[in-house]
This record gives sequence, structure tokens and C-alpha cells, in this order.
Amino acid sequence: TGPMKSFVGFHSAVAMYSGLAAVTGYPGGHPRIVGSVLPDVLSGAYVALAVVQSLYDLAATGRGDHVEIAMAEAVMSVIPEAIIDYTLNGRQSERIGNGDPKKAPHGVYPCAGDDAWIAISVGTDVEWGGLCRVAGPAVEWTHDERFANGSVRLEHAEELDCMLAGWTCQHQSYALMHALQEAGVPAGPVLSTKGLLEDPHLKARGHVVTTDHPEVGARQMLGLPWEIGGLPPVEYRPSPLRGEHVDRVLGQMLGLSKEKIKGLVQEDIVV
Repeated sequence: TGPMKSFVGFHSAVAMYSGLAAVTGYPGGHPRIVGSVLPDVLSGAYVALAVVQSLYDLAATGRGDHVEIAMAEAVMSVIPEAIIDYTLNGRQSERIGNGDPKKAPHGVYPCAGDDAWIAISVGTDVEWGGLCRVAGPAVEWTHDERFANGSVRLEHAEELDCMLAGWTCQHQSYALMHALQEAGVPAGPVLSTKGLLEDPHLKARGHVVTTDHPEVGARQMLGLPWEIGGLPPVEYRPSPLRGEHVDRVLGQMLGLSKEKIKGLVQEDIVV
């Protein structure tokens, strides 16, 4: 329903129409779409939840439901702060890159190595103290009065980011992550595709699986992000070859004779 009911839109258009792109980007820059198919995945998850709820309603009342999901409306649910701030205070949310309106430092900082980075988020003075302990008293910004508490750190967030980056770039991302986490500071490396496949945590969870394909050999891939108790483990198989299941589908399932299948192959109707 509605005046745009016949319009067609995909990920990029939905990200812009929902308002998500307007609050995503760097200070002073233009709106940006997020680097994933977020509207598709999020809307699919909402549909699944709605179907489950409808099944509960059916069991309880005997009546079915009609489920309608609009991707733009689904994506609006991920920016509640921006919407509430405007409706209550009339303020348009500004694009702040990797920053946070209540935390400093909060961002992604360079580390030693080729295109290596670490994400650090300090939300309390206790976490700030942990960061300073890891850095050590010889590092200037650890005892700078401009960063003594959360409110003044926010006022000088840009200067702090520059100083922090000058320190993080001297360390390896994983080693720095472990040191910061042990000190109670939220931190984690920014992983490339190669880094994901080699990440010890994902490997320990069994998320990185290996399949053996008859044409390309053993290949690593990511498994399902969930496990369901009481069910057997998921069996990961390589994708089928072209025409691999012709005999099974046409012969065993549809009952065609071998001669008929052979004739279809010869006529290039099936492979």
C-alpha cells in the first residue's frame, strides 16, 4: 500500500531512502551506504520472526496472519537514536565517521604492518585508565589534562585520535588487542578476508570449515554463524558440478528412462 507501492528499489536505494545513508559517513562529507546488503538480510530476519509469531498466533487462535515487510521500514529500526533525537529535539544527526557521541577515544587506528588496524572504544574513565596503563607513563597523552575525564576527552577527541594513532602504529594489532582486553579495554583487530580465515577465535568455534571440491580441491569457507543444541552438526558439502544430478533428478525422482535422458542430453535440452 501507499503511493510508492509499485516502485522498485534495491540495497543502495533502500539505504538512502531509509535515512541510514544520511547518518553514515565522515564529518563534512557526503552520505554513504554501508558496505553490506544490510536491508536484504535484516528484512529477511524480520520476515522469519513474523512467520514464527504468526505460527504461534495460528496455534492459539486458529486464524492466519498476513505478513508484509517493507525494507526501508526495517532499516529505519537500526537508527532509532537519530529518529528520536529529531522528533524530541529537532536535531539532525551529523555524520561522525567512526566516532561516538558519548565515547572518546572511539575509532579505528593504524597498527604496524601492511594495512593493519585496531578498533578501540573507551566508554568510561576506568577503561581509560586501562588504556593508559597499557601505554605506560612515558607516553605523553596518558597524563595530559585535556584527556583527564570523559567530558574533556570528547571536547578534544580529534587531538586524542591523532596522538593515539601515533602510539598504536608501533604495535601489532593482535598483540595490542590482547593487552588492551586484559586491561579491560574493548578492542579488536580489523580483519581482512585472509585474517578472518586465520582468526584463532573463529577457528576455535569451528566457524571456518574446509570443503573438498572435485575440480578445485580443498577450499576454506565460513560456516553457519549459529549452532542449535540437540541437532546433529551441519554437513558442509561442495557445490554440485554442472549436470551432476541429471540422472538422479530426471531418472530417480521424475522416472524418465535412461534412453529419454540420453536423448535430452543429445538435443542440448539438459547437460
